Amino acid sequence: MAWTSKFAGVDYKKRAEYLHNYLTQRPDGLAQRSPVDPFARGYKDVLSFIVASLCMRSEYRYISEGAREYLKKNGIDKPVYSHVYTKYEDLTNEHTIPVSVIIEHLASLDKAQLTVEYLTDFIEKVSGLALITDEEDDALDDNGLRNKLPSGTTLDAILQGKKPHSARYDAAGIKMADTNHGAKA
Repeated sequence: MAWTSKFAGVDYKKRAEYLHNYLTQRPDGLAQRSPVDPFARGYKDVLSFIVASLCMRSEYRYISEGAREYLKKNGIDKPVYSHVYTKYEDLTNEHTIPVSVIIEHLASLDKAQLTVEYLTDFIEKVSGLALITDEEDDALDDNGLRNKLPSGTTLDAILQGKKPHSARYDAAGIKMADTNHGAKA
């Protein structure tokens, strides 16, 4: 849905306040509930959409070599995040940290840990998209990295700066042409 990209220009504290309001309404023990529990499933589905929306930036964190080559062939020198680039059938916008990993982390925290301050810092650290080719996207699938981090990489290591956001791409053999680690909100 195109409206989700509107969050890309919203500062992290406002995003955190929005997420905080949703997370603090969750039922206790959500992480322990059965995945077939309809309430737990519905809550997590909505949370997935919210997290995916809030974890966008106005600039790409990474652009793969394949995507860069494709853009140059089509006369685009400096892409800015937009759904417009996915109109090209060969490109994919991809969260650098899988949304499922982010949700698993959030579900593991006690409500008391879910402060606006914590969430502001957290969203800033986990947000970011990569622009990759569909072939490179398939490489993530082929390597079992669609919805998880590679073996030996934890979200905590990425949050602490010990591992890069590009860990999944590196593990799948996807080379990045452009990086923008300080990308704007």
